Amino acid sequence: MNDTIDFRSVMIHLSLNMRRKYDNYECPFCHKKSFTVYPDEKGYCHTPTCKWSGDSLQLVCDVKNISRNDAYKELGIALKENFIHIKVNEQTYDEAKIELAKDLEFLAWVRMYEGFYDTPYRIDRKILEEKTGLNKSTLSKIINGQVCNAVTWRKTLAVLRSDIDLNRLKKDLKLEDKYFVELLDDEKRGNDIKKYQIKKKRRNKK
Repeated sequence: MNDTIDFRSVMIHLSLNMRRKYDNYECPFCHKKSFTVYPDEKGYCHTPTCKWSGDSLQLVCDVKNISRNDAYKELGIALKENFIHIKVNEQTYDEAKIELAKDLEFLAWVRMYEGFYDTPYRIDRKILEEKTGLNKSTLSKIINGQVCNAVTWRKTLAVLRSDIDLNRLKKDLKLEDKYFVELLDDEKRGNDIKKYQIKKKRRNKK
């Protein structure tokens, strides 16, 4: 399984630094900008004192300090939940159409998530920019469904799928107005109720 998994999507899933210097990422082990991902979906650190190398399965093992069996299980779950993805070299027009439609539906949910939640569940765009290596404008365009470079698009959606809990949103939406009633029970929101409230006008005594 690990031979075909997109190595960069695993790096994103592990919350590693995705900012590059030339073609090199920061090595998760020696923290030097000398970590290269090759077309065979394997990584290698060029720092002489480190020289880590391996596939996505080995990366999960070493970053999380777990066995290969546990790492294999984790990758299986992440793949099922679309947190990571299989490397796709070629697609037919119809295959691309179906996959893009799924991505656009997901992004619609992401925009709903942003509009629905206040702190502490609000999406931190700055953290997303750090994880994806994108600037504010490019990240916003992708979240709004503007298709860009195929690799950048897939990398960004892998970050969003890993960081945003849509199951929480779907569960809270089922509560309808009850969700907000519970939210307004917070003392901090009491002032909002007072602002909203239309009070009965007092009649002046003659």
